[in-house]
Amino acid sequence: MRKYLALFFGLLLAATIGLSACAKKEEAPPPPPPPPPAAAPAPADNAAPAAPAPAPPAEAPKK
Repeated sequence: MRKYLALFFGLLLAATIGLSACAKKEEAPPPPPPPPPAAAPAPADNAAPAAPAPAPPAEAPKK
């Protein structure tokens, strides 16, 4: 009896492995879309200051 029980469990294991090998596999869901691009970074604290406004032209000397 023990021999047949071991044979039964062995065949059951083989059938389980065989059926799981040929079972329909589900495709993995597609990856989520990439996040939107980040906003432009703020200027650095050590950025060069803006150039000063040009000076108005000097008046011509009077004669």
